[in-house]
Amino acid sequence: MTEPQHPHDRPTEHPHQHVVVTTTHEDEAAARALATALVRERLAACAQVHPIRSVYWWGGEVQDAPEWRVDLKTRAALADRLVARIGELHSYDTPEAIAVPVTTGAPDYLAWLDTETTETAETAETPGTA
Repeated sequence: MTEPQHPHDRPTEHPHQHVVVTTTHEDEAAARALATALVRERLAACAQVHPIRSVYWWGGEVQDAPEWRVDLKTRAALADRLVARIGELHSYDTPEAIAVPVTTGAPDYLAWLDTETTETAETAETPGTA
């Protein structure tokens, strides 16, 4: 008899068509640069950057620090690639990168989101690589 697969051993399934992927950064300039890169690469249609206060465990202690939250809107099909790219570009050892499904939205907005994320980093011409 075959052992059942662990959920993390198979590709993520996305029952929803759109997600909001959230990450944080230590300063505004870094958060804006990350948001700009991910939107430019068409992994997200847009990003919102706003100040927050985070309380979390790190280094065996409770930390309390100001951070900048980045919310990225994208198609669910791009979520895994977006999360991976956040990990590649981020300066944190363990950056937050979580996707929350969009259960409903304005049809015109969601259509715009689809259009703006159709050309992904794989097909977009990257400056300096032509």
